[in-house]
Amino acid sequence: MKINWRRYIGAWEVIGGVWGIALFANGYDAQSSADVVLATVVAVLALASVAAGIALLRNWEFGRPLSIATQAAQVLQISAGYVGYRIVLGPYLRVWWDMGAHGGVDVGATASMWLVLNTSAPAGIAVNLVAAAALLALADMPSTSLVPSGAVAPPT
Repeated sequence: MKINWRRYIGAWEVIGGVWGIALFANGYDAQSSADVVLATVVAVLALASVAAGIALLRNWEFGRPLSIATQAAQVLQISAGYVGYRIVLGPYLRVWWDMGAHGGVDVGATASMWLVLNTSAPAGIAVNLVAAAALLALADMPSTSLVPSGAVAPPT
């Protein structure tokens, strides 16, 4: 039995995006203009995730490239002393290592974005293996099975 990764990834895209929108709407508190920009990026990415998920579930052709973009934004997480970057919408399995010779693996599900300047976090890197696996599955997905946007996919 062949696994239909398009459906699994589409469902997680919708769940993660809705979760991100809910988190944004519930906890948004702009302290500066940089917070407004950051919140806008989170909202756009969350909406793009929902749109990508729906398009994948409906087998529309634009779902794959949009999902690739939303997954790519979630693969790499870095902290370089004064700069940090992390976006996670949905499930994650993260492998991390910091320059203090510490590392580890953690798993969970969240909707968060971290893009900061002037942080005291140790320099390090992490890879979200769930997003990386979804990205690889999407890259391997044949685009010939997709229907033009707006058309209704035949039942599978």
